[in-house]
Amino acid sequence: MIEIIQVINKRFNLFLSLCLIISMLLLSACADEVLSGNDNNNSILLVLSDNPANPFAGYLGEILNAEGFQGYHTADLDELTEVFLNDFHIVILTEMVVSNEQRIMLEDYVNNGGNLIGMRPDVSLYDLFGITGTGEDVSGGYIRIDTTSSVSAGLEDSTIKFHGSADTYTVSGSVITELYYDSTTASGFAAVALNEYGNGKTAVFSFNLGQSIVYMRQGDPERAKLPGMPISSDIAGSRLIDLMYVDSIDSFNDKTKINIQQADEKMRLLSRIIEYMSSMPLPRLWYFPDGADAVLIATGDSDMGGYDNINDLFNTVREFGGRASIYLYEGHGDYLGDISNIYLNNRTAPRRWISEGHELGIHFDNTASLSDLNPLPTEQRFLDWDTTQEVFEYDARFFHTFFPDAPPALSVRNHYVTWLMHDKEGNPEFAAQGILQYEHGFRMDYNAYHYSYPWQGGLGYQNGSGLPMRLATSFGEILDIYQSDTQLADEVWVSELFPVFKTLANQAIHEGKYAWLNTNLHPNRWQEFKPQAMQMFEYANVNSIPIWNGLDQYDFVSMRDRAAFSNVSWTGSTLSFSLDAQMHNFNDNTMGLTVMIPLMYDGLNLNILKKNGADIPYTIKSVKSIEYAFIVLEPCYYIFSAEYI
Repeated sequence: MIEIIQVINKRFNLFLSLCLIISMLLLSACADEVLSGNDNNNSILLVLSDNPANPFAGYLGEILNAEGFQGYHTADLDELTEVFLNDFHIVILTEMVVSNEQRIMLEDYVNNGGNLIGMRPDVSLYDLFGITGTGEDVSGGYIRIDTTSSVSAGLEDSTIKFHGSADTYTVSGSVITELYYDSTTASGFAAVALNEYGNGKTAVFSFNLGQSIVYMRQGDPERAKLPGMPISSDIAGSRLIDLMYVDSIDSFNDKTKINIQQADEKMRLLSRIIEYMSSMPLPRLWYFPDGADAVLIATGDSDMGGYDNINDLFNTVREFGGRASIYLYEGHGDYLGDISNIYLNNRTAPRRWISEGHELGIHFDNTASLSDLNPLPTEQRFLDWDTTQEVFEYDARFFHTFFPDAPPALSVRNHYVTWLMHDKEGNPEFAAQGILQYEHGFRMDYNAYHYSYPWQGGLGYQNGSGLPMRLATSFGEILDIYQSDTQLADEVWVSELFPVFKTLANQAIHEGKYAWLNTNLHPNRWQEFKPQAMQMFEYANVNSIPIWNGLDQYDFVSMRDRAAFSNVSWTGSTLSFSLDAQMHNFNDNTMGLTVMIPLMYDGLNLNILKKNGADIPYTIKSVKSIEYAFIVLEPCYYIFSAEYI
């Protein structure tokens, strides 16, 4: 079995190596003039420390990436010097204890014009942030953003959930977000407050933003420790949603808020504060390709759908200019699954599908292993690492035996969206499934799933997010595999599938609920749902929503996350910066990164925008009430200048 994984990993590494070679060849021609810079982006510094009480400090970097601030710097607290700090005009301090010398250094930095954002700062820094502690804390409460403030105008104005503990303060500055005990009861304390100190500015978060985002996206890690059958158990196993729902009434993320992007709005609040503090207009990268408001991800769990339905699904998506991912289900019984069916009906079809840009993967089924191979009584059967490992090895061997030249799939969704709750040592771990899938070469997980349970709430975002972000372990290790929510499962919405998609798409376009909208179109039910699927594809085409597959999504998101701004400077009223976005995508698809810069800054308006020395046009887009100039680019290295008047 180990040899099988090694062969698959070698294929995956070879695949990446070939892509890198292609990328290097393309770079020589990607721009008329490429100028080398010093690769410095002294806009934002993220300060970390080895604090066991705050394992999710590093996830603030993932938040900065998601919000488009690529190219920030990180440093350990013990590495800071006064000279080094002064190179940056915004410093983000994660939750940590600081020494007296470090306190003085940070106070001097802000007093001399620096800007500091703190997450549950050390008590010794309270004066710097203009706060006085009360000794009380609030756990698992809510926050409410003040949308009358110019800093946070346009963001969500109802209460949203946070996870973890929040300190309580009285403040001498301005409160832009209030702390709530529950969804309706205000505490009278600040959740986020701004302050001025000397020549600089500070902002304080009373809760740990990184921890709150991880928990909202992945669920309660404590629930991974619970014995007994999960609440969603119509199978002998657990799902990721078992980490998010306490029972049919209570829910970890408050299912009454499911149509609010609770995680994303908290991240956007941080972005607004960064832009407010910045001593120059900052460039960012937009969430989606080509300035789109949403992307439709077309996927399907084959579930014995057979060759004819799978082929028709691929062809239909292609007719609308899109590509799809199909995860082939084989099962472990005395029947022929979809891998066998395709091989017997048209063994050359996978080569054609892949050449057309579609993704062909595996629909792993460890529930079959539990029910068919496990000798224990049903009530004693639970998913474990070794069983799941065996299933992944067996199914991968079967798939690559029949289709040896198929490239490894990068996206995955398991049969019944099962989710491991224990790591290979048997320890409770709410990201265990992500760890195992990463080790098998997967980079995009779709097991966050709106399943067929009425207690999940209505349409929306059960993990509080429309964005893909990397998974994190309970110890704060960030895994290089993204989680992206599946909101549009055909078996859930049935006759309402298209209306629900249309609603979510319209909310993205008109209400700023930007999202990657993932649909699961089962090939075994394709003829039933094909008319609605075609309505979805047509509506996406009309509204400039790309139709992509899981491979496309990973290509774009990973390329975007690895891009970096550098040489950011503000001279007079001209912004200059470079963008290194030279990673070429894997799926032979033009994926336009979109640079966004504020249309207005400090009373000045954008006048002329240049790329590599030549004037370029731009479009104007309002994002949550703030206007930006959008510039769509192919992957390359660019130098920009933006003149404001």
